[in-house]
Amino acid sequence: MNTKELIRIEAIVQGKSGQLFFVFNRKVEFIHTQFDHETIIGEDEGIYNFYFYKSPSKNFQAFAGREFDLKMSDGSTTHCFGQWWDGLTKAAKLMFDGVLSNIAYSDIESLNKCYVYYGGRCDTDWINKLLSEYNGEIYEYYEFEKLIKNK
Repeated sequence: MNTKELIRIEAIVQGKSGQLFFVFNRKVEFIHTQFDHETIIGEDEGIYNFYFYKSPSKNFQAFAGREFDLKMSDGSTTHCFGQWWDGLTKAAKLMFDGVLSNIAYSDIESLNKCYVYYGGRCDTDWINKLLSEYNGEIYEYYEFEKLIKNK
């Protein structure tokens, strides 16, 4: 049984270029599914991350060879060491044709540790629903940083 709290927008932050950054009430925790030999998709509600497979070599490694683990939907873990790259495969593009938007997001706890937002993709209808439920203000980028650092 999933007891994770549903994601909601706690704050919206606007960058100088007008880009919106979403501050969620909790950390995004992706659960990944491998769809074929070259496609892994992670999901948490309407937020997604996408990986494609490409064999690494000494001088050609995804994420500069950084090692990390992906929590899989079947309960296993996929260990990444340069072979899984960020991006959509043809299969992923077909599955999500026309429904994705780019998104920049984080949560208060993560922003207090390091004031950096993650980039990703989300279901456009999902983020529009969250936006329709948001009644707060839109903060300037550094104004919000000062606000959370001074709490």
